[in-house]
Amino acid sequence: MLGAVVAVSGISVLCGWIFDIPLLKSVSSGLATMKVNTAIAFTLIGFALLFRKPNSSEVSWPVQICAVLAAIIGLFSLAEYALQWDAGIDEFFIQDHLTAVERFPGRPSHMTAFNFAILGIAYLINLSSV
Repeated sequence: MLGAVVAVSGISVLCGWIFDIPLLKSVSSGLATMKVNTAIAFTLIGFALLFRKPNSSEVSWPVQICAVLAAIIGLFSLAEYALQWDAGIDEFFIQDHLTAVERFPGRPSHMTAFNFAILGIAYLINLSSV
């Protein structure tokens, strides 16, 4: 159930960006928007929750794929911050015209990137069953 809520939340934000619906991008006007990569990673983690096998030490291939992709989004975003580098993933799918250039349009925050890196890695090593 939780996986479905997380996945639907991510998909809703993606729809907000695709169809330019401000309410789906941010909880209130004037507040920061959820970035596209964040919404993609949320969706992936939601699917990982849906596909995981409770009470099993086995990590299924759908969970592995979702976990790797979410971790890559997080790790690349962290590398972009740490190395002052633009990997080109921040606005790969959709341009973020709402964020000032000096604030890294399309890039998740440091903590968001860190959390997705950790969540992805945790699913890969199946910490959820420990």
